[in-house]
Amino acid sequence: MSTTPERRCIFLNTKHLTVLLKPASGLCQLACRYCFYKDLGAAGAVTQNVMQPGTVDALIKLVADNLAKDGHVTFAFQGGEPLLAGVEFYKNFFSRVQEAGLDATYLFQTNGICLCTSEIGDTFIQLFKEHHCIIGLSVDGDRILHDANRVDAKGNGTFDLVMQAYKKMTNVGIEVNFLTVLSKKVLSHPKQLYNFYKKSGIKYI
Repeated sequence: MSTTPERRCIFLNTKHLTVLLKPASGLCQLACRYCFYKDLGAAGAVTQNVMQPGTVDALIKLVADNLAKDGHVTFAFQGGEPLLAGVEFYKNFFSRVQEAGLDATYLFQTNGICLCTSEIGDTFIQLFKEHHCIIGLSVDGDRILHDANRVDAKGNGTFDLVMQAYKKMTNVGIEVNFLTVLSKKVLSHPKQLYNFYKKSGIKYI
């Protein structure tokens, strides 16, 4: 007689699921001064791997098994920087979701840098448009506030690149909201932050 514990699966049969994914783990091309991932990465506490296709398949199957036939799932991608998983990763992910017959919404939290390159950025934007993705863009206010902390590996500010990504997306009708870290710098200038939001025309923060 086997002494191995029986593994039991609980199937939810729920109408709503939200799944948070970090498909590129702690990978990021920025070096934001307040980012806790930098310290964790230096200590070897954060992996630097992209999610494998087999994991994607297992995840989507698990969602399909637990979602009611008339249910809806929201996939939220964060990082690190989730777009560093690559265009092909998301093409495969979207395709697998469609093959599983899932009614899905896709949310992304991104620094926007990958969207500024012509070929890769344009392909991502096309995918976002095709799959009605909702994008959360990390913006800490105007140039002075944003560049105080959100810098690249060389210490250069990223405001211009982020706003370029914002314009590229909004120009084709992609829904974008701003995600702002309320650092000491930002909290010291609330009116400056508000004026930036108002000037940018952003609707959701």
